[in-house]
Amino acid sequence: MTGLQTGENQFYIGDAEEPDAIIQFRNVNEKTIDIYYAAVSDTLGNQGMGTKLVEKVIDYANENDLKITCSSSYARNIIDHFPEFKQFYAGKE
Repeated sequence: MTGLQTGENQFYIGDAEEPDAIIQFRNVNEKTIDIYYAAVSDTLGNQGMGTKLVEKVIDYANENDLKITCSSSYARNIIDHFPEFKQFYAGKE
């Protein structure tokens, strides 16, 4: 399996055309990004890959002084599960 890759406004595992796991985000404004899509294939399920992808976006946001919103319920559930992630969340609690 290929390691974590970086694309334009996305991080993924596997092939860029058919990733095994992916998280995509877009700019909302100059201080906020929105995670709008996140998915992990069944072959990588239950291995913490979704959490690793969310962590990667949080690292990106932290490095760029950004806050995060989630229109992806999958990513929002991960952020809700880890209190340490919530400091980067710009959405309503």
